Amino acid sequence: IKTPTILYRQHVGNVVGAKTWSIVGIIRRFFDSPSDAVFRSRRIVRKTTRQASAFADRFEGQLDRETQETIATYGMILTSSLWKRKTYLIRKGIWPDYWPRAILQWVFM
Repeated sequence: IKTPTILYRQHVGNVVGAKTWSIVGIIRRFFDSPSDAVFRSRRIVRKTTRQASAFADRFEGQLDRETQETIATYGMILTSSLWKRKTYLIRKGIWPDYWPRAILQWVFM
């Protein structure tokens, strides 16, 4: 794709407005409000899958077949069984770079 699709992306190292993703910070947020932590994690998963679906629709025909298929499948992943979701993520290597986030993705995806 030759044109930028976003204007700004927050990276793991950013500190302004970013939450602490240390294992202590994650555990603290979870125990402060377990239901909120689960809700937030599931909301993030829903948002990323909706974004993937929209991206696949918007750039259909402009992406190579494998990329198009990967993005479209990720966009529909929540309609699959738990086993299919987990095996798809492993097979495609779709994981956050930071291991605490990867654990959360594994649990809530």
